[in-house]
Amino acid sequence: MTYPSWQGNLGQMVEPGQVLRATLILTNAFVAADPIFCSGFNKVTITFTYDRGAVNGAFDWYLDGSIYGVDANAAAGAEVWGPESLFAAGAVAAGVLSQNRVQLGYETYQEQGAATESFSYGTIEISGLDRLRLTVQESGVPGTPGTLQAQVGMR
Repeated sequence: MTYPSWQGNLGQMVEPGQVLRATLILTNAFVAADPIFCSGFNKVTITFTYDRGAVNGAFDWYLDGSIYGVDANAAAGAEVWGPESLFAAGAVAAGVLSQNRVQLGYETYQEQGAATESFSYGTIEISGLDRLRLTVQESGVPGTPGTLQAQVGMR
């Protein structure tokens, strides 16, 4: 896990292992966590702890980022939150433009066994964002959801 430095915007202090998503029972629909402030940080690593509810348990997640410190700062009609995206570079050929592709995406973690499992994901570039939030859902066995906790380290 990467630990943050004791710095931030306007005196904000982020402690090592800040909880991004408190322990919760997952649902079979994406649910967003309360946002955390990340202004002044460039990178984030997330440590997940997942306890499946049934054999073949799994969960999906994605990060939302916001360039606005508060929703009210967004221009009228502007989206406040932007989900993560995937990027695929196009083929490079002389004398022509290359077409790259960008689309929204999410990640899935499939359990490996009956024990509680932890893993770290990242490092993720967050330069220029003011807030982050984690959005999660149970995707393996929605009728028997597992529990999840996510902690974040920023630097």
